[in-house]
Amino acid sequence: MRGNGRSTSRKTESGSTLLEAIVALAIISILGIGAWNAVGAAIRISGKINEKTMENARILQLDDALRGLAARIRAPFWVPGHAVTVEAGSARVPYLDGDPDKAFTISFLDGVVTLDDGGRVMRFSGFSRAVISAAEDKESGVYGLTLELSTKDGRTIAMTARFGSMPIQKKEAS
Repeated sequence: MRGNGRSTSRKTESGSTLLEAIVALAIISILGIGAWNAVGAAIRISGKINEKTMENARILQLDDALRGLAARIRAPFWVPGHAVTVEAGSARVPYLDGDPDKAFTISFLDGVVTLDDGGRVMRFSGFSRAVISAAEDKESGVYGLTLELSTKDGRTIAMTARFGSMPIQKKEAS
């Protein structure tokens, strides 16, 4: 009688040897390490993209707020000597909403640009340098404010916001 057991010496037997299993595990491990590195690189790139997107959004918000406040400046043309006061690191612009007693100020201190309209203060951080100056031309005088910013990664951004009324005269700080 023949036994039901299979002979291990047959060449047509399917299955894998220990060596084949180790080679397969090595290949899967190498592919896994490559995939892990790719995922890590994708996460780092995603973080950098997110950081730049947030920085650009902050700059756009600052630009929008500055232009919005500058558009609210409505100085009457007949006021002689109306002045934008520009000092080191700040500027004060009267005639906010046409009221001579109301003003908006913009200042830069310790990496933060601050816009203040007397009722609401907006702060924008993340800048290494800011230069605030009156935007003017020779014919009509001061027509707005210019803000030049440097980001911490070295980019320079310049924005000019026009006032909502006639150009006004510049008054240097004493």
